[in-house]
Amino acid sequence: MTLRATLAGTAVGLPGVGPDAARYNVALAYLEAYAAPRLEGVELSRTELPISLDRPAFAAGTAERLLARDPEVLGISSYCWDVDAFADVLAEVRHRSPRTKIVLGGPTATFSGREILEQSSLVDVAVLGEGEETLVELLRGGISKPETVAGILFRDEHGRVQGGAPRLPMDLASLVSPYASGVLAPPKRNLMLEGSRGCFYRCKYCAWKNFLGALRHVPDATLRRDLEWAREHGYEHAFLLDSAINFDDARLGALGAMMRDADGQRGLQFSYFVSHEHLDDAQLSAIDGVPTHELYVGLESIERGALRGIGRPPVDLAGFERKLAGLSRIGPVVVSIILGIPGDTLDGFERTLDYVAGLVERRLAARARVFWMIVPAGTWFSERRAQFGIRTAPRGAPYLLACDSFPPEQLAAAFRYVFTHPARKHLLYDDASPARYLPGLEDLAPLGVG
Repeated sequence: MTLRATLAGTAVGLPGVGPDAARYNVALAYLEAYAAPRLEGVELSRTELPISLDRPAFAAGTAERLLARDPEVLGISSYCWDVDAFADVLAEVRHRSPRTKIVLGGPTATFSGREILEQSSLVDVAVLGEGEETLVELLRGGISKPETVAGILFRDEHGRVQGGAPRLPMDLASLVSPYASGVLAPPKRNLMLEGSRGCFYRCKYCAWKNFLGALRHVPDATLRRDLEWAREHGYEHAFLLDSAINFDDARLGALGAMMRDADGQRGLQFSYFVSHEHLDDAQLSAIDGVPTHELYVGLESIERGALRGIGRPPVDLAGFERKLAGLSRIGPVVVSIILGIPGDTLDGFERTLDYVAGLVERRLAARARVFWMIVPAGTWFSERRAQFGIRTAPRGAPYLLACDSFPPEQLAAAFRYVFTHPARKHLLYDDASPARYLPGLEDLAPLGVG
């Protein structure tokens, strides 16, 4: 007898992003590519639900989409921007199909799964951490015997939450390409490739990288096969999904060679993150000649209080600028900063913004990207909301609306400073419109995004 299972996740729309750069749920595709060939007697389907950071709710008829194949198991991959939208639609799913087992995955399950299971009957199982191996075990029969599956939370026959034993991080050599397997065919300008899991940093505003433990690289052979597939299928741009590509010198050398070889004079360009703290001349040489669309460098702030707040050391600005000069010879550099860091102030943020605008003027950077501080479950800041006086948006992404060092009126003033800055044409902003949550900003024209 065939078991019907549907995987669902969100495709997040960003302001001003055209169809060639449209977002898609690559994590969901990796899950399907890994699980499908390992499951006999399972009819596995995948659906992506569009959602906007400005309007964190699903369109009418979403429950019907999720139930279109009459799934016995519905797997949901969720993060902070869609948790409220899923809570709304799962109530309707539960009403329409009470027999469907609902499995929650993604960071929402990892960091809020116990609370969700204790407070709501909408979810039957919460998956902790990486989901590939757990999904296979659940669909092989573990959904009816959850006590046999590691890395999950579930309710027993008495309604008590059980489980929670961690699953060891998976061997990334066993990953299956969603592209070569035919699961996913993204736009030619927007191929996303997973190069690693985990992170060297332990930033206080981040949760999921910390949970994944030590940095693990996808094997060179796996990544090389995906790059060959991209070249053979005429792809023009690939985004490497690494927290930074230069934490390991040997890996960087191999990666630089792969990216140069993959281009083959056919126009395949790459976007990737670089840690300025680790960068040196040898690393610059390793990526010299890589066909680069954009390099992303996270500065976050130049203020000691803000950097201390997020767990970063002070920045040697002269050294930082020398590194940017080297990176700018390889490709266009985008420097990112964060608005609303607990420990930062309005004056401090304005100094940071003026500094990165000056980098653009001096051609050490092509553009600057401003991120609005979010405080997701599982982060160091989320666990210390009272200590910092943190208040966040009530629905959708948990954008910081106020903290002790950044009261709401000063946060609004910081946004006005961004959106009216003399260098605004060089500033990028992808988050929700600040006017959605902060009154008095309705007159601000959107920044250009590209």
